[in-house]
Amino acid sequence: MTIRWVIPLSDSKIALDFDLRSNPPTFNAAEQAKNSRKLAFSEPLESIHSGKGITVYAPVYDPRSGRFDGLIGSVLLFDPLLKAILPEGLMAQHDIIVSVNGQQAYSSIDDGQSINPDWTQSRSFTIDNLQWTIDASPKPGLLALVHSRVLTIIFSAGFVLSGLFALIVYYSLMAQKRVLEEREASHRLRVPFDDLPAIAFRVLNQPDWPFEYISEGCEALTGYPRSDFEERRVYWGNLIIPEDRERIWEEVQQHSGSGDPFDVEYRIQTSEGEIRWIQTWCEIIDIVDEDAVYIEGFLVDITKLKQAETLSIKSASLSEAIVEAAIEAVITVNADGTIETFNPAAEKMFGYNCDEIVGQNIEILVPVDQRKHVPRDPRKHVETGELSRLQVGEIGYGLRKDGSIFPYELSVNEIKHPTESMIVFLIRDVSGEVAAEKEAQENRDRLAHVERLNTLGEMASGIAHELNQPLTAISNYMATGRDLVDDLGPDTKEILKEAMDEASSESIRAGDIVRRLRQFISKGEVNKQKHSLEKLIEDAATIGLVGAREKGVDWTIDIAPDSGTVLADNIQIQQVVVNLMRNAIDAMENQPVKHLTISAKSASTDFVEVSIEDTGSGISDEIKDQLFTAFSSTKSDGMGLGLTICRTIIEDHNGKITAESGDDGGTIFRFTLMKVAEGISDE
Repeated sequence: MTIRWVIPLSDSKIALDFDLRSNPPTFNAAEQAKNSRKLAFSEPLESIHSGKGITVYAPVYDPRSGRFDGLIGSVLLFDPLLKAILPEGLMAQHDIIVSVNGQQAYSSIDDGQSINPDWTQSRSFTIDNLQWTIDASPKPGLLALVHSRVLTIIFSAGFVLSGLFALIVYYSLMAQKRVLEEREASHRLRVPFDDLPAIAFRVLNQPDWPFEYISEGCEALTGYPRSDFEERRVYWGNLIIPEDRERIWEEVQQHSGSGDPFDVEYRIQTSEGEIRWIQTWCEIIDIVDEDAVYIEGFLVDITKLKQAETLSIKSASLSEAIVEAAIEAVITVNADGTIETFNPAAEKMFGYNCDEIVGQNIEILVPVDQRKHVPRDPRKHVETGELSRLQVGEIGYGLRKDGSIFPYELSVNEIKHPTESMIVFLIRDVSGEVAAEKEAQENRDRLAHVERLNTLGEMASGIAHELNQPLTAISNYMATGRDLVDDLGPDTKEILKEAMDEASSESIRAGDIVRRLRQFISKGEVNKQKHSLEKLIEDAATIGLVGAREKGVDWTIDIAPDSGTVLADNIQIQQVVVNLMRNAIDAMENQPVKHLTISAKSASTDFVEVSIEDTGSGISDEIKDQLFTAFSSTKSDGMGLGLTICRTIIEDHNGKITAESGDDGGTIFRFTLMKVAEGISDE
């Protein structure tokens, strides 16, 4: 019987926690309302605001259990009520006294004065258990008008009584409405509990855990309706699987008396036999008056969370096992570039143990001259876009513990997290592959050299003829000079001088042929430099067109001015041009028209295109698709390696080579080379 809340609270805080037992009128009315389950009015009392009044109480009972939950009370003060009901003039001209059960509850006259009994009109009525009496008498100044105002006074008194009664009824109805509102509020409060993803409960702290209350949702969780729990047909303790019961009981009892909230996890078995994980947040409440210990809190189904946790553990274990068993180095670093994980393959690759490398900066694994590509702070690596540069296929160089350097293929990925980012380096040692590629390149170079020697072998007679012409001319000029030595007249000197000049010119021509032949058959490292495309083709034509005239072949060389400069190894590109020229000459051997066209023009901003076109018999459909395949040849004595080598050379120069039929028969070979800025390096 203690006041728990006051509305409005302002100027009434003193009423909070007020015990009704200390005020008999209020306590008696409260007890009557509780026992009768109806509205009850108190006897007149002095309010905390220094005014007479009465209190009205409405009982509140739990609609489900029927248990008494409390009272809603209201204080009615007579003075403000009467002043609000009666006209101001009437209150000023009459003395009014209100008594309840014989006790004066209100008086409009001052202390020490009395009402005029000769003119007093009284009215009595009973409301509930209270006998009300209202006395009204005109003030002395109004007695002269008493006869003319009797009816008015009676009417006024009746009006007052009616208004007071109406007011009491009104407040009674309001109290009943408040009770209904409280019940509705209780229902509304219960609805959110029922709609919560968690299940609210109140349970006795006993081994079988009998529920006093459990919210909606228990049926979806367990398969049992709430009524089965609240009416004790099903006990929560029986749902807990046997393996967890003893543990849960001991954990809960450890918190008994502490007053601190706690949580426990355990498994239950539903009505369908399904096992579910439950997490309970609760608090133990010891109710002395009822001599009982309750546990109140919330139940949450965490089965999916447990399943996800299990999968996460399995996934983490699987990932760890994969990383540990990987044959490639897997290294993770944090945002500061500090190494956090270092798998066994990385230990073997770099020569460090995991314990001695974890905590070091990633740059310790990179040669000094390469560290600019791997900044100490990987965040800069990401911000500057360097991370995207180091992708699959990128060849880098690693530094082992013993100081040796080795090539590796690197893949870099960023693992983003709201609080911390990680960078994963996947490293594959390609030392063997690089060595194999180097050996393969050397084999290709040797094969190309052999092909050049083979080409010169096939051209031996033509080369001999080509050299024989300047040598024969030199011999003739020298013989003529010898004959003219005996006659050194003025005319003879001029002829002799001219013969010597011609002999010198022919010797230079022969020397140039020999120089280009030696350069063509030379075996050296691939050396790509800037070269004039026009000069490359002219030098190649010197060799490629040897013996062409003797076979009745004429030619045209058309180099467009925009062909410019290319980045190439001059020996290899000359080999391609010579090979295509010799093939074209051989293809036109039995043709009535033998014309070879060598041309070059700009194909795009970055590439120039070279074409070799003949008037030969063309390419058959059977051989067209295998033209650049090794050991595929249209010559009866050919090895089928020439065009394969040509394709390898052009692709190594980032170009493409194709073959197609010409408009008037014959074949057109085209290949592209990369252009570079103007300016030719020394050759």
